[in-house]
Amino acid sequence: MVLLASLLGLSLAASPTPAPEPRILQTEVAYLEGEGADPVKHTLDVFRPEGQQGLPVLLFFHGGVWQQGDKSAYSSVGRAFARRGILTLVVSYRLTPAVRHPGHVRDAARAAQELGSEKDPTTEHLVRFISGKPVDTRR
Repeated sequence: MVLLASLLGLSLAASPTPAPEPRILQTEVAYLEGEGADPVKHTLDVFRPEGQQGLPVLLFFHGGVWQQGDKSAYSSVGRAFARRGILTLVVSYRLTPAVRHPGHVRDAARAAQELGSEKDPTTEHLVRFISGKPVDTRR
């Protein structure tokens, strides 16, 4: 995470004047549904700063050597990036032994594919596309 923050030119240290707490738009948003979908692991959480539009988007996948971890442990990551003006999507994926490699990578690719297939890259349309439901991204 520190490397990612460095590459993005961000500091995850506490800022002198804290930004407003980002709003969690939705949790447990399915990025894959239907046959073969895992209703718990094929989900993501959306973190968005209040009152900002036209934001860059970060797709964050937890670590755990394909065997452990869950997006719920990384809500602080979503909030930290959202406080710095980045719409953050924290993604879960299936773990071993429920799936064998490269199934994990396919899950991650599927989440990214859902983002990349959106024709209108604005934040509002992106979140609406992922969730498949109306989502108010203007607040």
